[in-house]
Amino acid sequence: MTNIKIGGRYRLAKHPDQPIGVVTDVDLFTAKILVVWENTNLIPPQDYYPESSFYDGTFVSIDTEEFTIIGGDPHCWSHDWIPYTGLREVYEFCKRCDMKRYKK
Repeated sequence: MTNIKIGGRYRLAKHPDQPIGVVTDVDLFTAKILVVWENTNLIPPQDYYPESSFYDGTFVSIDTEEFTIIGGDPHCWSHDWIPYTGLREVYEFCKRCDMKRYKK
């Protein structure tokens, strides 16, 4: 599994409304990727998709920056990112699930 980022935002390009989803989990046994939709009104609000759909143009990355994701709840459906600047580190954290993302 290369180039598919946990926490990465992807547009479902082959859908007429092109909704945006966040990759939150990977099932290594089935090679399926869990996508949670930013618009939680979508049915289902999350679903597993085959890894191949990230290479055939079904999903297109919309992230312009690379992040390292640490901790948090992979089932947090709508991250609310807050910037944090400490003495030794700078990152954003989700105030709902405490996931941290660091810019690379």
